[in-house]
Amino acid sequence: MGEVGFGVIVPQGWRLDLVSDGRDFERMVGVLKAAESLGFNHVWLYDHFITYPEVRYYPVFECWSTLSAFASLTKKIRLGTIVTCNLYRYPTVLAKMASTLDVISNGRLEFGIGACWYEEDFRRFGIPFPSLRQRLEMLDEALRIIKSMWTDKETWFNGKYYKVEGAINYPKPLQKPHPPILIGGFGPKIMARIIARHADKCNFFGTPSEFKWKVNILDRHCRVIGRDSSEIVKTLTTTVVIAESSEEFRKFLSQLKLMGVSVEEFLQYSLSGTPDKIVGKIKEYLKAGVQEFIMYFYNALEIKPLKLFAEKVMFKFK
Repeated sequence: MGEVGFGVIVPQGWRLDLVSDGRDFERMVGVLKAAESLGFNHVWLYDHFITYPEVRYYPVFECWSTLSAFASLTKKIRLGTIVTCNLYRYPTVLAKMASTLDVISNGRLEFGIGACWYEEDFRRFGIPFPSLRQRLEMLDEALRIIKSMWTDKETWFNGKYYKVEGAINYPKPLQKPHPPILIGGFGPKIMARIIARHADKCNFFGTPSEFKWKVNILDRHCRVIGRDSSEIVKTLTTTVVIAESSEEFRKFLSQLKLMGVSVEEFLQYSLSGTPDKIVGKIKEYLKAGVQEFIMYFYNALEIKPLKLFAEKVMFKFK
């Protein structure tokens, strides 16, 4: 077993996880620097404009501008988007932004991208929201454009949705041939084919058995196009609730019940419990094919959960 990658999704407001008192960016930086000092491999931000699942008058920090600030505040930890919504920015502009961030960060960008799903973002910001099939087709075209912008002198493209006439993008990204492309989301037909064609990394959600099922489908799509599926790093996005004792964790589960959350479903789809329980669950995911974990920590602003995970869980896989 090679070294396993672990990343932290930094609270940014989308999941109503900030304080909203004017010091939220300072708190976000605290999580960022803790993640780097504790030895996590990467940090991530969502790409949304308003809160979820409830829409509130509440701060949500924009993904790309925040990552640019993160780049100047860190030295080694990698910086990713989990994941960029393709339709918020024209592909040529997004490629330019990504190149710039890769240079600013000295080659630390993880370029996560997806076909978009949160319709409320689109409606409130006046952005057209096409059908799912159209969004997938647009993602495929966008990735062709973006990779050309990163590697070619000029980009020319005449597709169903996008037209580009001689776009020039300098400076190029520092990472060669380009920053790793992580595609988030899954569908057994169109999306799996897009991942097989374009991705350096894929990002799935689910139980170990669900994850393995998705990997098997991706393997089949890779064989069809003659690609070795081992070239694609398999990543999982999950929520982490880590407790020092079983008693402490039972108190957390009691709070979930009071909020009307299904405890069974939460336990099924998260890395939760004492450190030993989480280590066991991680081993199940590794058998299912997971190579990197991208984790949203409950109460991350307190830093304590990150420290406990690094000291009691992460070191066992390094």
